[in-house]
Amino acid sequence: MEDICTRPLTPAKLQNALRISSRERIQWTREGKLRPIATRVIKDLGHFSLALYSADDVARLLMSPEILASWRT
Repeated sequence: MEDICTRPLTPAKLQNALRISSRERIQWTREGKLRPIATRVIKDLGHFSLALYSADDVARLLMSPEILASWRT
């Protein structure tokens, strides 16, 4: 069970967990506030890469919602 809770999150799962928009995720990643821990290359219908985010970082942000609030201002 612990392994499941520590697996990297896809952008969609990150957005769902933090209740943020894709626009916020993209902007905050570009600004370095959200840091991908890895990328995965998907070879289905062409090649594209998918950023993966740390479950620990998400947990930290969920325990301190004021961080997200300050990023929005």
